[in-house]
Amino acid sequence: MPKRIPFHVVYATSEDNSYPACELNAQGPAARGWRSEGPPPHELLLRLACVTSVHKLQLLAHHQLIPACVEVLVSGGLVSEGAATPCGATYTSVGRVTLAKPAPQARTRELRSAALPEPTVARFVKLRLSGPHPPAKENDQV
Repeated sequence: MPKRIPFHVVYATSEDNSYPACELNAQGPAARGWRSEGPPPHELLLRLACVTSVHKLQLLAHHQLIPACVEVLVSGGLVSEGAATPCGATYTSVGRVTLAKPAPQARTRELRSAALPEPTVARFVKLRLSGPHPPAKENDQV
């Protein structure tokens, strides 16, 4: 039975002061979400509650600030892999999620899923977000 895996954002390459990465720690209708700042690519580093077998990853994107692609990388975070900390861990790419170009008047967010190869055991998940779909706005936010 699929279940939500608790996580905590431990690093973001950038963030808009009004939409910090810590907003992703509390999911729900009241959550404002995260926005990047500066030129892409952008990375988010998540620490899962424990070493977990991950089968699918779901991403919810803003209705206009949508990256063209999100690469998913994982690390088991085991000492035998070289590090038990997210910054020193070794990451392996396990897939990509391509997101649709936003419609000019879109008002709904986009939920995308990525099935991960079996078995994908992870303690840390790194999301590498590409830039927005062209033509991009000046600030390149995603």
